[in-house]
Amino acid sequence: MPIRTGLPRLGEGSSHLVEPSDRLVPQLLLSLLTTLLALQPTLLPAGGHAAEPLRVRPADFRVVGHRGDPGPGITENTIEALRRADRAGAHGSEFDVRLTADRRIVLMHDPSLRRTTTCTVRVDRARARWLRRHCRGRHRERVPSLDDALAWMHRNHQQAVIEIKDGRGWRADDLSTLAHRIRRHGMRRQSTVISFSLSALRRLERQDPTLRTGWIGTRWSHALSARRAGLDVIHVPARVLTRSRVTRLHRDGLTVIGRVTNDPRQWRRLRRIGADGLVTDRPGDVRRHLR
Repeated sequence: MPIRTGLPRLGEGSSHLVEPSDRLVPQLLLSLLTTLLALQPTLLPAGGHAAEPLRVRPADFRVVGHRGDPGPGITENTIEALRRADRAGAHGSEFDVRLTADRRIVLMHDPSLRRTTTCTVRVDRARARWLRRHCRGRHRERVPSLDDALAWMHRNHQQAVIEIKDGRGWRADDLSTLAHRIRRHGMRRQSTVISFSLSALRRLERQDPTLRTGWIGTRWSHALSARRAGLDVIHVPARVLTRSRVTRLHRDGLTVIGRVTNDPRQWRRLRRIGADGLVTDRPGDVRRHLR
């Protein structure tokens, strides 16, 4: 029996009947295949490799506060600095971590407590409990542990960029503790661990290959080394990046971050050439300039 398709034949009224045909399905499949072949150049880049993942849109350009957003009345690498970066509109904060005498992980940039706290000893000479009891930031803040920072960032949906200081001094069990803390606070997807020490990052990758890791470089050759090392992110000065270099790194699967820049011209340039974000001492100003 003829069936009514509900679609008119070309040049005929919708009341006509269409006889079923065994050739209908093959013709449709052939048409679909022809369309896909025509689109092939847009789906596969030169060389026939799978298309690279979409990069972030300009609206997703990541602004990361350097050691949070310290300022008048707020010491770097404290919860108060992280909070200020969040309020300034940053997507997250970079903060530094060091080991105490009893191998606990705390937020601190310098080897000594002298510059940013009320204490004067080296971080690796102070036990964590003593440090927390006796030392305060220059504006009376507590010296946060890694747990303090990760818990706060998880609650506030902030990205954590964790810089390992003195990477050669971190043992395998220290790196295992770092990875465990990140996972325990539910921050694996929101965290990147970075360092000047490529060996520390490689050892961390052996502890937990699922963590995002990034190398801090100062030259273009460092970006190429990060690619060969199988890392996920490269932090380099804005001055060494060009559009073609960013594109090349993206094709290799690297996220590209401009390392600490406070110049509005470089902010605009980094976004224009396709970098994924930047680290800055002025997160609030970046958000205003790049609206």
